Amino acid sequence: MGETRPRVLLQMNRLASYRVPVFNLLAEQVDLDVASFADLGRIENVRFNTIRGRLLKLGPFMYNRFPVKLADYDVIITGFDGRNLNSYYYALAYPRRTILFAQGYGASLFTAIVRRAFHKRTAATLVYTQANAQQLIKTGVPGEKVFFTGNTVEVGNAPERPRRSFLNIGTPRPLKRIDAVLTAVSIIRDELPDHIRIVLAGPGVEAAYRPVAQKLGVADLVEFQGEIRDETAIAELFAEAIAFVTGHVGLSAPQALGHGVPVVARSDIVQAPEYECVVDHYTGRTYRTVEELARILLEFAQQPQAARGMGRTGLALYKTSLTAEAMRDRILNAIKYAMRDRPVQNNR
Repeated sequence: MGETRPRVLLQMNRLASYRVPVFNLLAEQVDLDVASFADLGRIENVRFNTIRGRLLKLGPFMYNRFPVKLADYDVIITGFDGRNLNSYYYALAYPRRTILFAQGYGASLFTAIVRRAFHKRTAATLVYTQANAQQLIKTGVPGEKVFFTGNTVEVGNAPERPRRSFLNIGTPRPLKRIDAVLTAVSIIRDELPDHIRIVLAGPGVEAAYRPVAQKLGVADLVEFQGEIRDETAIAELFAEAIAFVTGHVGLSAPQALGHGVPVVARSDIVQAPEYECVVDHYTGRTYRTVEELARILLEFAQQPQAARGMGRTGLALYKTSLTAEAMRDRILNAIKYAMRDRPVQNNR
């Protein structure tokens, strides 16, 4: 970046704990201020400046108000949200300094039109997925302005263990279709090797799923664990997992791949951006029906070497494309592009 570091404002509604490692790395290269009005998760070991804003609600719209002078920043990074007036203000008042973070294309025609106009107007665009990048480019946003970042979560380490489980970690939600996972297991339970278990970990999972498991007659195959925050303990669960199994997938996809565990996810529902790293037969398997899921689980249980091969492919993808360092580098490339024809301000 040169001797003088750019001053960057990164504005978001909530500062999520899983973002901290990426922002810490980014702060090694730029003077980074992160402005938000709430935290998500336990925020600790922060090496960048945080600014707490105040959320103002104006009907269906919201505005994150915080005490900074926007003109002092070389680059402003903010997520585009059709309801967030910060997006509109930055794009209209500071287009040459603003980088929009696109997390989708927009469900409504109005949002899609505004998004396209703003992405054309502002300095650069960050996107989570290659598919979203291509979608924006097809609508006329110059390709050189669109930077793929991926999404990431740091993972812990644990010694290799015998693979014995199908794993799901997280808060119970209908989108995860854990009832379908348990139903699939009930279909194949007589063919499963004796050592195979379903491991469900997270706050409230036993209360949510034990009645379902009992009704399906597979309660003896299910192990329940509460919420786990320790990365080593999480790594130990992944170390004995054949696959991470779910319906809807989000950050759990790069998390599983980072542990060398393939992901099994449903292909015919609306998914989070991270689903893009679940490539059928390469980094995991995808399914549409409970019966298809049952066949996949039985195949993995009886031929775990197939799952291990996909896990190794997924781990290679994580190491080359889904780490905090990789995400940091891509954001830096967008900052460099946004500042390619202007110097760093002398406003420290």
